[in-house]
Amino acid sequence: MIKTVAQRTSALLVVAAVVYIPANPLVRLEAVLGLSPAPLERYLGIKNVFSGMTEGMHQLIHGELGKALNANILTPFVVCALLVWAVTGIHVTTRQQEVWAGLLFIGLSALVNIVHPSP
Repeated sequence: MIKTVAQRTSALLVVAAVVYIPANPLVRLEAVLGLSPAPLERYLGIKNVFSGMTEGMHQLIHGELGKALNANILTPFVVCALLVWAVTGIHVTTRQQEVWAGLLFIGLSALVNIVHPSP
């Protein structure tokens, strides 16, 4: 379990280093596993909150804010949430928090579909 600020920050730095790679192996792996686009998006045209997030993070780490927002409008907010997690270690512990997290996921997924609907 990742418990300290140093461990959480180190984990984020490792992930950022992998995302920075130009020919990103995560994108290739997602395609090979059939995870990109996500099944909901592929078959029903419904995006979720993380649709386009890998590309958005890659663009953001390379300093391309416009391209990151085009990939997923929520990319900068997810980065902020990850930084808050790295500093505070906040996590879901109660049933009420699980419900709110689920509702937030659904609400933000709806926002992604409104801003950038599937073609």
